[in-house]
Amino acid sequence: MKIAIIGAGWAGLSCAQKIKELDSSSEITIFESARDAGGRAKGLNWKLSNGETVNIDNGQHFVIGAYENTITLLKKTNSPQWSENIFTWNFSNIDSNNKIYKKFELSMNCFFLNLFLSRNKWPRYWYFSLFISWLLIKLTFIKNKGTAKDWLSKAFQPKKLQEVFWRPFIESTTNTDWREASAESLVTILRECFIDFPRSITILHPKVNLSKSGVNFIVKYLKKNGVNFRFGNTISSIKKKDTFFSCVNNKKLEYDKFDNVILALPSFSAQKLWEKSNFIETSESRNWVLKKTRGINTLWIALPSNYKRIKKISNKNYWEIRQLSKLHNESFFVIIERPLDQNRQIISIVHSAIDFKTIGIQKRNFEKIKIAAEGYLKSMFDLSLKNCEYKLITEKRATFACQSQLSDAKKLWGNMHTGKKGIWRCSDDCIYGFPSTIESAVISGLNVAESLMVKENQEHL
Repeated sequence: MKIAIIGAGWAGLSCAQKIKELDSSSEITIFESARDAGGRAKGLNWKLSNGETVNIDNGQHFVIGAYENTITLLKKTNSPQWSENIFTWNFSNIDSNNKIYKKFELSMNCFFLNLFLSRNKWPRYWYFSLFISWLLIKLTFIKNKGTAKDWLSKAFQPKKLQEVFWRPFIESTTNTDWREASAESLVTILRECFIDFPRSITILHPKVNLSKSGVNFIVKYLKKNGVNFRFGNTISSIKKKDTFFSCVNNKKLEYDKFDNVILALPSFSAQKLWEKSNFIETSESRNWVLKKTRGINTLWIALPSNYKRIKKISNKNYWEIRQLSKLHNESFFVIIERPLDQNRQIISIVHSAIDFKTIGIQKRNFEKIKIAAEGYLKSMFDLSLKNCEYKLITEKRATFACQSQLSDAKKLWGNMHTGKKGIWRCSDDCIYGFPSTIESAVISGLNVAESLMVKENQEHL
């Protein structure tokens, strides 16, 4: 069996690995427009002004203990072990002078000690409120319709807890404003987090970056097992020839005789390829057009090599959520001190759930992310951005938006079956209930591989 996979992101790589595991004789070619694999979750080399190179990613991607399929893929492809860190939640309210006026801290490390002794501890009744939310997600007969924010009201979550925990949690995980994010997605995430708790919420970090500690090892493993990669190769159309498919790139070069083609692409890319291939619309392809996307800004900061910390942190994997004042629309930013083994301290500041179709939004957001950066650098290191080097990475269509309107209409999540025989699709938007994550991409790839092999075996009985 000869298979073409279009897209070398986590979904495409996962799919190829599983197909090879189930049928080592299959011939697989992976086409990728970029010069390397990983798609929207990969590592980058950042060259500083002094010639030094530091390792970052194209965005700050979290992998947690609940991501069993991602962890298994990394192990099977001989990737090095990632660092594991205790879950913490540090939230700071920032006033109009860019100073912290209220701080809330939670750590699973010495949990009961912190419950009583921490200076910035959560009010105890908040834990009871979280327990109520846990009870509600256990009641499977309750329909999780509407927005995530509405669901919180039904779950009797206190207003301040919604501000300190729920809003940042929802918008960071779904990359969607909590006033429009799907309640179904929120409940799915919570169910995943409560499986094998607290191991499920352990934070895993690549020791170098996503590529050097993960993606590159997967690619190396697949090449060793006969998978052919064609990087820098954009497939612009697919043609049906008798019982086979051919893939045509943007230079009109044709690769043919594929039995199956797998679109390991986000919905907007799949839709564009579908149209250029002059395929008839299907119920599945019509849904691709309905989905909206949301962007992410990540500001990477390299501290000077001689920096001094003036405020201690609770653990190596320190991250903090900073909510700006009403003057700046109470925007919040997730600030992570990367636990990487390199000469420089690297910090990432993430702003999620951005609708880039809003006119002038990027200029305003860049100013706000710099305000968050300046406040953090001053309070933790007595530094400012002018003492550091920084780099803004913008992903305007980072993920699909987990909108409740489409979720309630059963049109948000995709199907592996495109409606055209022999053409499949795997992507992070193809797993019901899941937002866009590395794990949902990996699961989608596994599902397509298994279904494809079942179908192939049935046809050859």
